[in-house]
Amino acid sequence: MKHRVLQVRCFLLLVLLIVPAYSISAQHNQAKTWQVRWAVSSFLASRTPVIQLGLQKSINSNWAISAEYGWSTYGMLDKKWYPDTVRENFTYQKFRAEVKHFTSITELSNNLKTHLYWSIEGVYMPERYAKQTDYFYRKGQQYDYYSSRIKSNVYATSFHIGAEWRFKQKLVLDTYAGLGPRIIYIKHHNTVFGYDPPDTGTKIRLFESRRDNTEGWHRTLHVALGFKLGYYIF
Repeated sequence: MKHRVLQVRCFLLLVLLIVPAYSISAQHNQAKTWQVRWAVSSFLASRTPVIQLGLQKSINSNWAISAEYGWSTYGMLDKKWYPDTVRENFTYQKFRAEVKHFTSITELSNNLKTHLYWSIEGVYMPERYAKQTDYFYRKGQQYDYYSSRIKSNVYATSFHIGAEWRFKQKLVLDTYAGLGPRIIYIKHHNTVFGYDPPDTGTKIRLFESRRDNTEGWHRTLHVALGFKLGYYIF
């Protein structure tokens, strides 16, 4: 229920951003500076696919800012893409913000231009799920459990190099690549202890992380690689 309320609030926030900007733009007859954007490659993410939509606003010819929200599609794909998953009731959402600086423009034809840029991106992704008959470490002590709810908060930032391919200043293809740090916080709660695990060896599962077997903070590399589609609306 809380996730549904948050999704509605994010949608209303986008509407509140769009309506005043549209009125101002219409009054002053300005060139189009707002894009609606779809991060297509986020739908293809292996572990946490989302339908990620957002807006990008050009401040001037050199700077732009953007914000996006990702709706989880895991529930639609879990049976087909993740038949061996051990995560139950897996829910998540993705928040993203970016600041861009355009460095050069190349006119390939009358209708097509490329805008090279560098940018800094921030990502926040809260994850919630449950697991059965497993274990975790808390302050160096191992705890075996029958069931446990797991909270995983992902924080990431990265530096990007990319290019916007703009067709007739309407359609946009944005390609990018970047690297940066990723920090993950793991916390178990509502845990039912007392499970005595059998020694059956280790089973390898695709897209399954064992990071949730240790509570606390984890640091790893964040790799950003993908493409987005955009369209100038006003």
